[in-house]
Amino acid sequence: MMPTHKWPEWAWALLQLLLVASLCQAEELVCRQRTDPENPQFSKDGNIILGGIFPFHSSWKDRQDAYMQKPLPLQCISLNFRALQFAQAMIFAIEEINNSTDLLPGISLGYKMYDTCDSIARSVRVALALANGNEVVSVQSKTPCTKPAQVQAIIGETSSSPCMAVATVIGPFHIPLISHFATCACLSDKTKYPSFLRTIPSDYYQSRALAQLVKHFGWTWVGAIRSNNDYGNNGMAIFTETAHQLGICFEYSVSFLRTDPPNKIQKAIDIVKASTSKVIVAFLYHLDMDVLIRELSHHNLTGYQWVGSESWIFDSQIAERDQHHILDGAIGLAIPKAHAEELVCRQRTDPENPQFSKDGNIILGGIFPFHSSWKDRQDAYMQKPLPLQCIRGFQFAQAMIFAIEEINNSTDLLPGISLGYKMYDTCGSVPRSVRVGLALANGNEVVSVQSKTPCTKPAQISHFATCACLSDKTKYPSFLRTIPSDYYQSRALAQLVKHFGWTWVGAIRSNNDYGNNGIAIFTETAHQLGICLEYSVSFFRTDPPNKIRKAIDIVKASTSKVVVSFLSHLDMDVLIRELSHHNLTGYQWVGSESWIFDSQIAERDQHHILDGAIGLAIPKAHVSGMREFILNVNPLNSSGTEMFTEFWETLFSCKFNQSNSSAENQRECTGQEDLSELQHGFTDMSLMPIFNNVYKGVYAVAHALHNIFGCNETCNYKMQLDPFIILQHIRNVHFKTKEGDEVYFNENGDPPAKYDIVNWQPGEKGIVDFVTVGLYDASLPADKQLSLQNKSLIWTQNSKKVPVSVCSGKCSPGTRKVLQKGKPVCCYDCIRCAEGEISNTTDSITCVRCHPEFWSNERRDACVKKESEFLSYEEIMGALLTAASLFGTCMTAVVALIFFRHRKTPIVRANNSELSFLLLFSLTLCFLCSLTFIGRPSEWSCMLRHTAFGITFVLCISCVLGKTMVVLMAFRASLPGSNVMKWFGPTQQRLSVLVFTLIQVVICILWLTLSPPFPFKNFQVIKDKIILECALGSTLGFWAVLGYISVLATFCFLLAFLARKLPDNFNEAKFITFSMLIFCAVWITFIPAYVSSPGKFSVAVEIFAILASSFGLLICIFIPKCYIIILRPEKNTKKNMMGKGT
Repeated sequence: MMPTHKWPEWAWALLQLLLVASLCQAEELVCRQRTDPENPQFSKDGNIILGGIFPFHSSWKDRQDAYMQKPLPLQCISLNFRALQFAQAMIFAIEEINNSTDLLPGISLGYKMYDTCDSIARSVRVALALANGNEVVSVQSKTPCTKPAQVQAIIGETSSSPCMAVATVIGPFHIPLISHFATCACLSDKTKYPSFLRTIPSDYYQSRALAQLVKHFGWTWVGAIRSNNDYGNNGMAIFTETAHQLGICFEYSVSFLRTDPPNKIQKAIDIVKASTSKVIVAFLYHLDMDVLIRELSHHNLTGYQWVGSESWIFDSQIAERDQHHILDGAIGLAIPKAHAEELVCRQRTDPENPQFSKDGNIILGGIFPFHSSWKDRQDAYMQKPLPLQCIRGFQFAQAMIFAIEEINNSTDLLPGISLGYKMYDTCGSVPRSVRVGLALANGNEVVSVQSKTPCTKPAQISHFATCACLSDKTKYPSFLRTIPSDYYQSRALAQLVKHFGWTWVGAIRSNNDYGNNGIAIFTETAHQLGICLEYSVSFFRTDPPNKIRKAIDIVKASTSKVVVSFLSHLDMDVLIRELSHHNLTGYQWVGSESWIFDSQIAERDQHHILDGAIGLAIPKAHVSGMREFILNVNPLNSSGTEMFTEFWETLFSCKFNQSNSSAENQRECTGQEDLSELQHGFTDMSLMPIFNNVYKGVYAVAHALHNIFGCNETCNYKMQLDPFIILQHIRNVHFKTKEGDEVYFNENGDPPAKYDIVNWQPGEKGIVDFVTVGLYDASLPADKQLSLQNKSLIWTQNSKKVPVSVCSGKCSPGTRKVLQKGKPVCCYDCIRCAEGEISNTTDSITCVRCHPEFWSNERRDACVKKESEFLSYEEIMGALLTAASLFGTCMTAVVALIFFRHRKTPIVRANNSELSFLLLFSLTLCFLCSLTFIGRPSEWSCMLRHTAFGITFVLCISCVLGKTMVVLMAFRASLPGSNVMKWFGPTQQRLSVLVFTLIQVVICILWLTLSPPFPFKNFQVIKDKIILECALGSTLGFWAVLGYISVLATFCFLLAFLARKLPDNFNEAKFITFSMLIFCAVWITFIPAYVSSPGKFSVAVEIFAILASSFGLLICIFIPKCYIIILRPEKNTKKNMMGKGT
């Protein structure tokens, strides 16, 4: 605002003098402390000082400052014990580091901790005190007003808003601010807070997690209360955004701060009480929650489900203050529990001993299911559970031992290094697999780990784990495998199903990662290929029998005849037994690699349920020497006596004397039994491709070690091995086995995906032959990946005909598919295409409309050119109309000839013979113009037909009109004293005819000039024919021509009607009246007939009208005269003509 009075001149002069004086005073450049020094509440000297900012008090005394003098320091009140605990935790960490010889040896850490009183302003003040110190520093004139920071890092603050303020102020100093409890997502913005870090997660994740938690319980109508600060507002904003995405709605969202007046907090509580939602999401700071819980207790506001943030949900002080149990049952997110102790890898249970082992310079671990199950037991967990008592994996172990022995005997790979092994039995149990995996990774003893040594795990290479999920390196970074991922197998199975035209299939899967992930990828690919699943059921071998029977009932009730089975061999073993009980034959089975080439499954299929099964198998392999090694069980005997004993007893169904189990009803084992004569799963080598995978896995590790040790003639194997380095080298190996198989891993740790397509065919003695009928190579282009050989396939029930499994048969050409309501896209009805539409492919989704000049054939599978329809001379109707036209022309010519020969007779001369001959001439033209309507319309014929018709008929009517007027004038002239005839003599008659005709000629010229008629193809009248007709061009011109004819005809009819009773022996007016009556009747009836007649019939109606009216005029006017001239010549006298008048 401008001042109302100007300063006097002397005042301005005085002000300038003071400014000059102040500028002239020079003083030393000093960084000054503008307020009183800040002293820390807790401090300790050291080589390096760390700062701490904590709210040791939660509030301060209110005061009224008049700012007439310097304000007094804050008087903090309400001791905050939680902050004291935070300070103690910081001191504990510093003391632990000072006492450590590994971290910062020889350096002591000190600290300075300040109390902020939970005030943002004071937080900034003490942060600056930590950054700059408290003393006055003199600075040289050219030296910037800076100095090294007093502390190297600041720990704190406890809440988000103070951290934002402090981080903004000390950010330019690049002093790290590390918070333990400030969670606002806004602090993750490094452009605003570059030096801020925290050891607690951001609220970005907490807010999203709370929304998912609310959604999980089906709460879609909730209320929200938040702290009115950065913590609450930002957290609730992210929660709201995520909640909306999840379909959660808010009834209300209120905010408050603990320093707000009571009426504002009361208003928030009133909103809660008036609401209908029963769930409250509370994103509150613990101090705000403390205030809220007191107010809620006054109202006894129970019955609400509270969902809390980490600030108060695990605060015991809040729980203690909830005397009215308002928060009972609250749920929320908390920071995971933590406990600081010495970093030790501890053995938590009894040590695990390997089933087979051998010492060596480097030990490789093996985990195999030597037993497929274990004895059931009931654990009460009142004491420590006993170990599992286990009840196929010997071949895999033998394959691994074979590879290790082959490497140990090699001089080219790892020379001078012996590989050992430790192999554990998992009993087919996931928990036990984890247990023995940890035993292999960490050993059984307690190991204290140095601060720089992580608890690591080595690489894991699987020979038979195919789940696509294991390719996720973020979850399984150290996993590799020598068998392809199910990602490729599932897609290959879908392509195989599509190849045989099976679009309606069922699916059975193992209810584990292998089956669920495999079928999920198969389903996705199948949908892309147009394959539908009628059902997809899952089970696990340990499920109760009724669940497996339920799956079988679904298969029996289905209409699909193909079953895709993504089952492990153990689950397939259980299923085949149940299928045999139901004798469920007649289905075509498509199998995964786990069971499709398993001879034991084939042996158990006594009811030939799986006959003709087809599926994917690992390509056949041969490793020289492996079969003989596996059948030589001496290595097993030397490395694991107890397991070898059980193996031998199970193999030969006998018992050793030293066996603890009962040997009754079983023969005694001698240990000299012959394996070569034994028919058993152990001696079956159908799983040689999997044994080869084990073999390649061992060699991959050996080649990696060979590269790490830099082996040439010798290896430096005494160097320290790092599991991460080993893993990296295994990932990068690329070699060929002695059989020529190429071994390498892609970025996901998977080998190249190649499969044999195997078909179960009956062999000799009822034994199933696994016949390779094709190949699948994922490395090839998409259209060449699946390749089937020209071999005769055997299908279910030994049929050589490919089974049909479709929900609906193929729709033949001429039909289209219409989906059945409520069913998958593979179920449809075949609807015949509508007229004029076709489909020329099988299973067409739509019918295509033909071009307007074409029409669909009877089968609706092709468009044929429409038949062109017009009134032609060749057809009967056209011929008859042509004959009638010519007959009328001839008849007119005969009459004209008669009249010409008798032109001197009274009857011809009685009524202007010139008009009679002109009328006959015009009638001839009328008869002939009808011929222009017959034949294919052309540009000239269209213009000629209507104009010729219009002009000739006007000429005809003009002549009739002239004759009518002559009759009337002749009667008037016979009256005494009348001289009318001199005004309407022959000249006037000719002139009237000329004028009337010229008017029509002008109309026609205008019509042809402006918008003439033209040929037109009419596709609308008859669907399957093209009507060739003449379009009018100008409708106005057409109706002007017809209208003018109508006017003349009406006028002529009225005059003739008036002269019909004039006295005369031969009153020509009567005949004119009758002829015009016929003319008008014909053309009046013509209009509706013309409009309602389709196609060429409308042209025929128009021709008929022309001929009918022409014949009417010819017969009515001229035939009576011809009758007298020819048959009654005695009456053709002047006396007779005038007799009535006399």
